[in-house]
Amino acid sequence: MRESKDQITLQVHCNACSKTVTAYPLLNRDDLVAALRRKLDVRVMHVTPGRDHIWSLDLEDKEALSNAIYQRFSIPT
Repeated sequence: MRESKDQITLQVHCNACSKTVTAYPLLNRDDLVAALRRKLDVRVMHVTPGRDHIWSLDLEDKEALSNAIYQRFSIPT
């Protein structure tokens, strides 16, 4: 699978795996930006051989994701 230039991933800790993983937000970019601006719940997932892990980001991870998205896509804050 080829990674899209608009695909968003982040490195976060997965409690189920007890390690840092590459996770994918479950929202498209526009909905993700809106959710971050409104301080709504942001759910992410990462794929595992047995079962995909899905969880909500904590405040610190949401802030880091928000900053990264605003910089990467030049979105005004």
